[in-house]
Amino acid sequence: MAIIYIIKNMQPRKVFHLPKADEIIRFILRRLINNMKNSGKFFKYLVVLILSLFVSLSASFAKSEETSIKIDAVPFMISPNNDGDLDSTTINLEAIGAEKIKAWALDIKNDKGDVIRKMSWPDEMPGIIKWDGKDSYELPVPDGKYSIVLTAQLKKNKVLTSSSPVIVDCSPPTGAISVKPEVFSPNNDGKDDAAEFGTNVNDLTFIARWQLKITDENGTVAMLFKGQGAPPENISWDGKDSYYKKVVPDGVYTARMILEDSLRNSGETPGIKVRVFIPPKVITKEIKVKEEDKGIKVNLSSNILFGEGRAKLQDSSHKALDEVVTLVKAYPENKVAIEGHTDSVGSGEYNKKLSLERAQAIAEYLISKGIPKERFLVKGYGEEKPIASNKTRAGQLKNRRVEITILKSEKK
Repeated sequence: MAIIYIIKNMQPRKVFHLPKADEIIRFILRRLINNMKNSGKFFKYLVVLILSLFVSLSASFAKSEETSIKIDAVPFMISPNNDGDLDSTTINLEAIGAEKIKAWALDIKNDKGDVIRKMSWPDEMPGIIKWDGKDSYELPVPDGKYSIVLTAQLKKNKVLTSSSPVIVDCSPPTGAISVKPEVFSPNNDGKDDAAEFGTNVNDLTFIARWQLKITDENGTVAMLFKGQGAPPENISWDGKDSYYKKVVPDGVYTARMILEDSLRNSGETPGIKVRVFIPPKVITKEIKVKEEDKGIKVNLSSNILFGEGRAKLQDSSHKALDEVVTLVKAYPENKVAIEGHTDSVGSGEYNKKLSLERAQAIAEYLISKGIPKERFLVKGYGEEKPIASNKTRAGQLKNRRVEITILKSEKK
């Protein structure tokens, strides 16, 4: 190690160490020490020494710099579908250092490590090349994750490598949506007031934009949800439209999600049906109307409709049944279930036959009022579904009944 001295009061003092210098530095150092008593010559030699050290150290650092290579693919995600947008990536190649490189090679590998394209140069490496997503046979590569590996061969069989990732994605995002419940009533009664859409989307890159479009039976957009990035897992619709914030009319609606990924590939999910069921305001005095999971139910006592043990309608039943007619006609597209029930007095076979005949009698009355017979589902359960105890007279009266249910429409 060469040692530099600064002279103070003619006494040399060691200050710091430098790496090994060349012969001229050691020669000047010896002359400097021999002439320390001559201050004028000292400063002259000091200037020369500093300049020599600067030159020597620069050369020393240049020699010690390691040779390296660098590769960078921009952009690292491409969609080579010949639409003029992100069809290729620019691969920047760089060599750092003075050591001579004998040969270069560029391998493009898939996620299994297989080389799908190879390029090489015997001497000079290009600074920039483009890759359009094709393999060595000029065929488009499948969507997937790839690695571009640059290899440089130096003297003494020394090999340098550098790599950069690239994602190829020409496919639109995929996914599906679901809805619960499939029939809902946005009337603020606290029961099934909203439809909850569940989302499940997939893409090789990531979702950039999304829309959930809900259209009516004519294809008109009733509601549109949209956002940036991945959609939320759940989206709630309260039955209101996008424009006036009013509840949409009763009917069947179609919902589908439109997706666009970061490479501007776009697609949409299959459409699903959701039913908006709005109970109309029908004024009823003789019957009680109750909304249940299956639909709107009217419970009529057999004691008012029929004589004991009989299936023929009494004249006194017409007033209540006419209100049922008005209610059923308010839902022209809905099926109507008519179910007869009895108490447990008598045999099970007799009770089942009687309950069916009573349900059929009511269906015939409604048909006579202009309601299509195809809408009715008629059943007799006899004593199978009691709503009260058959051990008491009051319980038996409750069990002798006919239930008329306007069913919520199934998805079309």
